[in-house]
Amino acid sequence: MRIGPSDHQAAVDSYIQDAQETLKVFRVTPRTEAVADPFKVPRLRVRGTGRTEMDLMNKMDKLRQGIIAANPGLSFTDITKLLSKPNFYEGNDYIQRYHVAFGNSRDVLWLSAGYLPEFEANDVITLADGEFLMVYGPNHVATGKAAYMNFSVYASEEGQVSIGQVSDDNLPDTARPFLPTGDPAADLMYAYKISRSCGGESNCLTLSIDNCERVTIDQNTKLGLIFRMYLESATRVGPPYAEILYDRVIKFSPLSP
Repeated sequence: MRIGPSDHQAAVDSYIQDAQETLKVFRVTPRTEAVADPFKVPRLRVRGTGRTEMDLMNKMDKLRQGIIAANPGLSFTDITKLLSKPNFYEGNDYIQRYHVAFGNSRDVLWLSAGYLPEFEANDVITLADGEFLMVYGPNHVATGKAAYMNFSVYASEEGQVSIGQVSDDNLPDTARPFLPTGDPAADLMYAYKISRSCGGESNCLTLSIDNCERVTIDQNTKLGLIFRMYLESATRVGPPYAEILYDRVIKFSPLSP
């Protein structure tokens, strides 16, 4: 079960605290043995419309340049050779190969970056004091390739728990400061900062976790990121990889003295 962002934190805290008393799981077993009658293999909804985000690829490079220019005096590293990577194959692939399907769903397309070895993402990302990440790319909801999107950050070595997430309703206008004034692509893109300490800065996700003794967030915490794009409205299924631009990550660090 996953709890998403809420404007009523007290209600979320109460829900979690009382879960053992208020949530029940039942297993129902027939009293008489039945003849197996499996469901027929369903027809799959076809992913994709043929319309892609590739016309924004040059704007992705312009957005990257704008982000770098806005952070002078810092060194930077493009994570995972500029691109995040696909996470999952289709469920039918896993069935045929007897492979464990981590959260497989055709409603969504997933990308990963950083340190998530279970998804074959092995780029170690940590944030020392003064370091931060900039995540940027198409706002897949604004481009029409998803009805909902978010990205989540995980402390991926101890507990593999979420320590921050941002949904598409927080992304409009976030790319505008890094693109030329009046550029219409600013309506279709986003740029968001991730830090251990945002200091009240807007469009910045502060990594944090409550009530978890196993996980600490410091300069040694290995970070993983997962990007999710749910339900392209035109097809009512997740978009295909071939029709989206992959979200990107840049790490900024103070220059060595």
